[in-house]
Amino acid sequence: MIPLHFTAEDFPADADPRIVRFFADFAAVTGEGRVGYTTWTFWPADPNVHLWEAVENVWFEELSVEDYLAEHQALWEQARADGATLPIPAR
Repeated sequence: MIPLHFTAEDFPADADPRIVRFFADFAAVTGEGRVGYTTWTFWPADPNVHLWEAVENVWFEELSVEDYLAEHQALWEQARADGATLPIPAR
């Protein structure tokens, strides 16, 4: 969970400097509350899979947009009921 609490000094001296820089920068940026959005970060598994898998049915006109959204809403409601959602960090 963010924020992460480490710096470049936390890595071994022989660590790849690119890896050290990435993780040190990532920890610093997220520690400032600068969190990007990706579906796999905060979305529960079932709605996440549905998001990209079922949309193809809409593209091929096998499922209406309304039905797609209704299915997606139902998956979110179930995820909330099951406590499967993750907390979104404050900005």
